[in-house]
Amino acid sequence: MIKYEDFKTNCRNCFGLCCVALNFTKSQGFPKDKPAGKACENLKNDFRCVIHESSEYKKLYGCIRYDCFGAGERVSQSIYKGIDWIQKPEKANEMFSVFVIVRELHEFLFYLLDGLNSDVCEKCNREAENKIKYIMNILESPSCDIKNLDMDLIWTQIKEILFDIASKNGKRYIEYGKPKLKITNKILSRPDLMGRDLRKFSLKGMDLSGSFLISANLSGANLDGTNFIGADLRDCDLRGSNLKNALYLNQRQINSAKGNNQTILPDHIERPLIWENK
Repeated sequence: MIKYEDFKTNCRNCFGLCCVALNFTKSQGFPKDKPAGKACENLKNDFRCVIHESSEYKKLYGCIRYDCFGAGERVSQSIYKGIDWIQKPEKANEMFSVFVIVRELHEFLFYLLDGLNSDVCEKCNREAENKIKYIMNILESPSCDIKNLDMDLIWTQIKEILFDIASKNGKRYIEYGKPKLKITNKILSRPDLMGRDLRKFSLKGMDLSGSFLISANLSGANLDGTNFIGADLRDCDLRGSNLKNALYLNQRQINSAKGNNQTILPDHIERPLIWENK
């Protein structure tokens, strides 16, 4: 059975895939504008980063915030058996495409595992386990088949169970005595909470999926059971907040938020080194 450790980024067992396969822009906090398929100027031949240990790297928020959900290691070591894109340049473009797909599949698996571990009901557990087996079987497929997957179709097949789990889980955390947050503004049908001070509202068990929470103030908030799938937490203030039992919260979201030593995180989420120590 899969476990959270399977979705930890392990750069030492990867061929620097995120530094090559993806397109970067300087405005997003990366070293320079870079098209997909071209190696970052800081990537060494051994797939390590030249400036990773330097103070300069700490300014690159795009790099710091990125997380591949462990896809780099799977693609490098399991799917391509340790043969990298420099050794097999004819396989490079395929490998980069497969990496992008596998990263998304790993993210889906992470959410299914999180939903399964919430243990809301036996029926939901069975459905989540079946979806996990379904995606794990896909990951055993030949690389050429993975490259051509219809990811929208796969997402359609799993999102219903994910949101069913979130709905049932949220009901465990109904809170009284605080006003409920009403979302009226939207951007492209996604809730717009950018820059909002949300501290006075009851957010326990709330559905914040897909929300723009950029620079929102959630400091000191109790977020038990809150559904964060697809939420944008860039520069969201989580200092002193309780995210211990938040649902579908991932490392990439936490890497992009602001927090401190008083922020309570789920056990499987690592505290970013750049967070405040107070």
